[in-house]
Amino acid sequence: MNTFKTEGIILSSKMFFEKDKMITLFSPTLGKCRILAKSAHSPKSKFAGRLEVTTHVALVLYRGRTFTQVSQCDIKTGFINIRQSLEKISLSYYCLDIISKTTDFEQVNVALYDLLLTTLDQIHNGTDVEAVKQWFQTHFLKVEGLLDHDYPHIISDQDFVRRFEEYTGMPTLNPLC
Repeated sequence: MNTFKTEGIILSSKMFFEKDKMITLFSPTLGKCRILAKSAHSPKSKFAGRLEVTTHVALVLYRGRTFTQVSQCDIKTGFINIRQSLEKISLSYYCLDIISKTTDFEQVNVALYDLLLTTLDQIHNGTDVEAVKQWFQTHFLKVEGLLDHDYPHIISDQDFVRRFEEYTGMPTLNPLC
C-alpha cells in the first residue's frame, strides 16, 4: 500500500454507496483530486465533522486498487465563522465553484491554492464580504494570467464575469453578496 500525507481544502463532498463519502480536495501537492472516506456517514465515524466543505485539513491517504482513500484526517482550520453567516457561506461556495471550474484533476497550482486559503481566512475573519469578493476576483485573474500583476485597481463584478466566461466558457455562480 502506498501511504502519503497531504493537506488541502474540501471543495465538495457527496454520499458514495451507503456509508462512504466521495470528497473533492484541492491540495498544493496533488491539485484537485477525488478521495474516498470509507464509512464517513456512519454514526461512529472517525471522520465525523472533519470532511466538510471549506474545511482545511491534513490527511493521511493511501492508494487503493480503485480509489485513493482517507486513512486519517485532522482539521487544520475549520473556518467556523463562515458557517454563521449566509453571506459568508455564499461567498465561500462561490470561490470554491470558481476554483473547481478552472482546475483540472491532478493539476497542481500552489498559487491558486494559497489564494483560496487566504480568501477563506479573510471570509472567516472579516466583516466586509463584498470587499473580500472583489479582492478574490482580482487576484484570481492575476494568478491565472488574465490580468497584469501590476494592475492597480480592483475589477468590477461585470468585468470579472466577462473575463471568466471568456476564459472558461462557463457561467459563474451569483453569490448573495
